[in-house]
Amino acid sequence: MAASPARKKAVKASEPSVNRTQADKEQMLQLIERILEECPRRLTTTEDERRAQDILDQALQDAGLFTRFQPFRYNRSLYANIALHFGLASIGNVVGHWHPKLNAMLSGIASTSYWADSSRKGYFLRRFLPWHDSQNLIAVSAAKNHEPRVRVVLIAHADAAFTGWMFDPEVMRRALHSPLPDNMQFLERVMQVATFSQAAIAGIDLLRELSPRRKEDKTHVLLRTILSIPALVVTLANLDVVLRNTVVPGANDNLTGCAALPILAQRLLPTQAEDVEYVFVVAGAEEASLGGSDALARAHIHKWSQENTVILGVDTLSNGEIRFIEREGEVQPLNIATRLRHCLQRAAATDPRFKNVRGFDMPVGGTDAQPFMRRGYHATAISCVDPELGAPRNYHHPSDTLENLDADQLMQTVDFIEATVREIVREYAKV
Repeated sequence: MAASPARKKAVKASEPSVNRTQADKEQMLQLIERILEECPRRLTTTEDERRAQDILDQALQDAGLFTRFQPFRYNRSLYANIALHFGLASIGNVVGHWHPKLNAMLSGIASTSYWADSSRKGYFLRRFLPWHDSQNLIAVSAAKNHEPRVRVVLIAHADAAFTGWMFDPEVMRRALHSPLPDNMQFLERVMQVATFSQAAIAGIDLLRELSPRRKEDKTHVLLRTILSIPALVVTLANLDVVLRNTVVPGANDNLTGCAALPILAQRLLPTQAEDVEYVFVVAGAEEASLGGSDALARAHIHKWSQENTVILGVDTLSNGEIRFIEREGEVQPLNIATRLRHCLQRAAATDPRFKNVRGFDMPVGGTDAQPFMRRGYHATAISCVDPELGAPRNYHHPSDTLENLDADQLMQTVDFIEATVREIVREYAKV
């Protein structure tokens, strides 16, 4: 049956959009494939991390952006840092029966240091680990006005993650997807539980030392034993990752986000208003606990106003359903700003493909938005989460390869990010 004239006209009108989408998909997949081949072990602060950023530097310049590098120094392993903190606390717990003062000191140091570390207040125990050179790639399409009315910063990260037993899909499914009663849901925030448990142990042993009756009773022993379990579990799980020393390919986490940046630039720059500034960042050291984004936030706290700058993490854009992070922070959680949430909800309403987009409470880990949230910026991240897993498929696993990417989902997520940026510009341009 021949198509009607109206149908022919509709197909012809849609061809540029279809062709553009296909071209964008091919460009992203080719970029991901090239980085995987040339930079197979993109461990934080290594030459492969820098080489990947160099490749992306050229892609962003080709998209019409001015680029520069911001050097900084950071640790190589988040897991070594966690094992150091809670391993120290676990040693204190073991000797606490004989040396309560020592246990109070070690538990107090570990809990205070990790709270400060995770909330970006400062780095203390982390300083005992080796520090290495890393860098952020910053690409800018500046506003023609001297001071933009709106600045949108999109951040992806080039480094790839370590893997271990805790990232086995079945382990993650049981840990992240198993429903807990309402009065037990705080247990999902494992690092918060471990940190506060050690702070409680420090307080209990300190009070015991100050008490006229210093003799330890069975209740005290039982309470310390129960409170010490989270730190021990966290220590063993992270030591497993450290000892394996295995880095995943990271095609989805986060070469999808990196490859999306030049595509988003090509889409956004042609309609960029004179009072709007776009910044595209390929951060380093994200997998080592957001080192690059923290360095970026520290360097720009007096340059980028909190009133007109919005931060959008672009991280892991396939292998699940589209989600925006509405709450994150391992020890001291932060919530998304209401104004930014409304932008995301309006973006979701622009296309039936986005009808399942909703917020996601991230109980462990973090995104590049978090250091900015700590400093008062409106910030969130867009990612994909498999509802049956509680994380993206192949998350921090050797199966995170190009072959296991859902390319159609990747394109849909990029489209949603574009719609979100346009909503942010409209909303935050209001006086």
